[in-house]
Amino acid sequence: MNRNPLIAFCCCFLPLTCIFPQKPVVCETSPQWEAGKYNRVNITVKFPSSSGFARFTQEMPEGIDIVPEAVSQGDFSYNGRQLNVVWLSVPAEGVASFSYLASPDRTMNGTFSLGGKLIQITGGKYRHDYYMDSLAVKVTGTAGNAAVEKPLKPTGEISAQEQSDASRAGSVTQGGEQQVEFRIQIAVSSKPLTPAQVSEKLGLKADEPVKTVRSGNIYKYQAGSFTSYSDALAALKKYNASGFKDAFIVAWKGDKQVPVDDNLKKRQP
Repeated sequence: MNRNPLIAFCCCFLPLTCIFPQKPVVCETSPQWEAGKYNRVNITVKFPSSSGFARFTQEMPEGIDIVPEAVSQGDFSYNGRQLNVVWLSVPAEGVASFSYLASPDRTMNGTFSLGGKLIQITGGKYRHDYYMDSLAVKVTGTAGNAAVEKPLKPTGEISAQEQSDASRAGSVTQGGEQQVEFRIQIAVSSKPLTPAQVSEKLGLKADEPVKTVRSGNIYKYQAGSFTSYSDALAALKKYNASGFKDAFIVAWKGDKQVPVDDNLKKRQP
């Protein structure tokens, strides 16, 4: 008499284990970061779909410097507030792992929530958003073994393919300090496109200058050239309104792309 309820319970229970899928994004880091030193963050992405375009993004508090450490797949970028890793196609194994080093400014103190989102586009138009579990990270002046020394040669800087003589001449101010140039990154591709192809595919006007920047096997397309952050921000809002929802501001000093931090935002041309 007592066996039937048990059998019924087991039959109902076993299928329920498949209802809760494994989290597509797992983040591992110390719950305590030391200000002024680099703290390691490990990310593992298990793509829910084997096809399509994917992007992982994280928003950081102001004052955190990011240096990519081990990024074997995808295009890694950081603009001073937002971290992005883009995969033009999902890896064959369906999994991607990478790590980066994060250094809070020495003046930072307190706790923030480290979250993240995986965006995957399938079928060319279907968007799927997956959120990782947020982690509470405490920033203090002293920490445990999480902090590491900054790499001697940060790998987060990207060199432009070419630079005109005019831009070289204008990249240094009278005081010997390099001039900052702001641009709007609007797209990436796995193959190089001509200016005409970029304008056609993205629906840009003929008079909109777009520069091509190569980073590994990825080609980035950056529009405009601004000497003030406020002008770049106004242009970004126009691109966002035109459909470039994932566009963002990047900064250059000479032939090096640099993080867009508070100091750059406040600088006047």
